[in-house]
Amino acid sequence: MKSGILFKSGLGVLVLTSMGLSQTFRQQRVAVPGTINEFLVADLTKDQYPEIIIADTSSGQLRVLLGSAAADYAQSAITNYAKIPSQLLGVGDFNKDGFVDVAVRPRTVPPYFSIFLGKGNGHFTGPKTVTARMGSKFKCGTVVDIDNNGLADIVGIVGDSWVSFTNSGGLKFKAALHKQIDLSPSDSLAAGDFNQDGFTDVLIGRPANTNSQFYFFQNDKAGGFRDPIASAVSYLDEILASSDLNGDGKLDLLCSNHAGEPPSIYLNKGKGAFRFLTYLPRNPDGVAFPEYGLAIGDVTGDKKPDVALTAGEGLLVYQGNGTGRFSYLKHLGKLLSSYSSSGSKKNMALADIDKDGDLDLIESVHIFGPTGSRATLHFDNPLGRSMPRLEVGRDGAGTSGLSRTTSDIVLYRNGEAEQTLTISDLSFSGLRYDPVFGTVTFNLGFSFQDSAGDLRYFGAPETTDNAFLSFEIYLQFASPIYGQFEEYEVTGSFLNLPGLTSGRVSATLTLATGHLNSSVSNYSMNHFRVCSSNLVFSNFLPL
Repeated sequence: MKSGILFKSGLGVLVLTSMGLSQTFRQQRVAVPGTINEFLVADLTKDQYPEIIIADTSSGQLRVLLGSAAADYAQSAITNYAKIPSQLLGVGDFNKDGFVDVAVRPRTVPPYFSIFLGKGNGHFTGPKTVTARMGSKFKCGTVVDIDNNGLADIVGIVGDSWVSFTNSGGLKFKAALHKQIDLSPSDSLAAGDFNQDGFTDVLIGRPANTNSQFYFFQNDKAGGFRDPIASAVSYLDEILASSDLNGDGKLDLLCSNHAGEPPSIYLNKGKGAFRFLTYLPRNPDGVAFPEYGLAIGDVTGDKKPDVALTAGEGLLVYQGNGTGRFSYLKHLGKLLSSYSSSGSKKNMALADIDKDGDLDLIESVHIFGPTGSRATLHFDNPLGRSMPRLEVGRDGAGTSGLSRTTSDIVLYRNGEAEQTLTISDLSFSGLRYDPVFGTVTFNLGFSFQDSAGDLRYFGAPETTDNAFLSFEIYLQFASPIYGQFEEYEVTGSFLNLPGLTSGRVSATLTLATGHLNSSVSNYSMNHFRVCSSNLVFSNFLPL
């Protein structure tokens, strides 16, 4: 299957093929400190277990989660330098030493971009900075080989133009600003051999309310590019990915449309021209299509390209039939929020993380972490767990959400049994409000069936490290007359049930509301559910 992958697997960049037909995926969380702005996947250590390279904007670090046979990404390597990184441009071999390097756009300009040279063990030297008088930062960029000399180059969009940096060796680059057309509305491009002449071309989509355009910049085989060939298309927003979708050897396109609309598929007619074929089908869950990450590869093992994309809540997987058309296959991680703090498209990937011959899916997600009151309390737990402890996150009415979010990596391991978490027999009684302390106290119990035994408490005071309960308490005050919704995520040792696949949990909980009012006329609890430590959500239980 031909795709827009630009570097050989000998450098560690992943070849998107798969061997075994499977439609089951086991969900596995990798807790990641800091904030994931973007991530890329590549084999940095040449052991065929790919690493996950993360731009951590909260700490200014380049964080690498090391691959292994266990595929648990428990070990990491950190590169910590000032002003890095804001955006991951891509991976490639910039100094021809056989190791994968990483190009990043720093937080400030200058420098224009920086290169971290790989050591072959997941660590990097650097950064080697590159300056240029280009004015604006990269809106987007990617790593290519423009002149086929085996050295990685960079192309990207800056302001109303696009730029190419051609690597002549010794990390010296020739910069060229291409200003033939106004690209100010554009913030995505695709690079690949679109005309089958053996050289990398550049394709840029210019969105407009009407008369959107593709601009094809053909490689002149001398380190530069010819004037663009324009072709009109229906409305488009961004080019998401390029790959041979219909088996004719030419790179086709998947493009995003209006927010919430399915991506459109364009087939390559040759000579820089494309024709619209169809849209990705809508999914039965009615999930909208945000303009986030998308990857193409053979997920189902039938040697035809499939599509996986982030969908606001989890991932959508579509199976290709080899003609450029796709059918809906699976919705993974339905209640997880796909995450990129910058709205980047680099928030999901496909890779064989466990070297079993099929492609697994990787996604960055965000979780609302507790920032409100915390309390230690006693409760009745028939399972006999000792040292009761409770950690609470609270979100009161009138706020836009919990004030702290963290981001994690979620793996969907192809061909492994999917987890199920089911709760039943919810008991809820004794709800009372203390106007002196502004707390609510109530008795809670539920039965659970957990196929993976993932109701685990790790002891940290964030739900992002633990299994947790999620629910909402509604308080109606009589004087003054108003209602107050309190949303909670609660975790603690009463959920520390690793390996236990069934049982019943009961507790008496006391939670702060942040409100002092002596007249409460009504109470209720809504949308109760449980989330495992691998971020598998249970069903909702109504009261």
